[in-house]
Amino acid sequence: MKPTLAALARRWISAFSVLTCLAAAMPAPTTAQPAANPSLVADVDRVSILIRDGRNLDAIDLAKQIATAAPPSERQFIYQWAGWICRITSDVDCAQGLLEIALPHLDALLKTPSPDRSTVSHNVLLIASYLVATGDYQESAKFLTPGFIAEAASVIKDPLLFAELQLLAAQRARRISDFDASRDHIDKALVATFEHAFTAGRLLAFSYVDREGRRTRRHVEPHGLLVRAPLWYVIAWDRRRDAPRLFRADRIRRPTVTGQGFFPRPHDLVTRICPDAVDLLARQ
Repeated sequence: MKPTLAALARRWISAFSVLTCLAAAMPAPTTAQPAANPSLVADVDRVSILIRDGRNLDAIDLAKQIATAAPPSERQFIYQWAGWICRITSDVDCAQGLLEIALPHLDALLKTPSPDRSTVSHNVLLIASYLVATGDYQESAKFLTPGFIAEAASVIKDPLLFAELQLLAAQRARRISDFDASRDHIDKALVATFEHAFTAGRLLAFSYVDREGRRTRRHVEPHGLLVRAPLWYVIAWDRRRDAPRLFRADRIRRPTVTGQGFFPRPHDLVTRICPDAVDLLARQ
């Protein structure tokens, strides 16, 4: 998770009880919602059509453009809608991009003296969805306990939001279960062997089964381990193909450290195939 987004999540977790208490004390808003912008409605419809046609990436790009250009009076609604687009497309980059767009709005809400409960709770869903999508199960757990969900959304007054939070909690639990199960299929020697090869600057050799079931012997430069629940990957430079590769850890067997050395490659080798590593490497 990017440092700014991680800090935002922590601030929302610590401030949530205060915001919801303030929101609960406020009377229900009686002012009419702003009239729908015809151009905005047309753009939203275009996103729906793109998703229907299977053009998810185009739909996500348009949704982020709409979120960026949303006028202040419509930002909350647009951010909620765009968050839904990210969830139904299961796109991590969409969720991250949307949170970065919404960051000033979310920061401002933390400082407001009279927040609306529904607004607060929908933004909790937006942040929690991103945490689960990026595999941050520790932070997301704080948003998805039964007590927290009951406080965030009423099953009577806001059943859809309540259901979405419950589904997100179930998705988090399933991912953790899948992640734990995936470790049972990984060669027990892999992590220790990888660490030895990496720290000694030696090539890592192993037998690998590709997606079509073909088994080959690989000699690679080990540059990192990547966890994208429920799967583990080895980030490496494949000597035979002279290119960076991600190898699924559950398809690796009989890993060994060879006597052949290698020199560390630039950080962009890792970040090219694992953009999530950019922030970590920048802090080293």
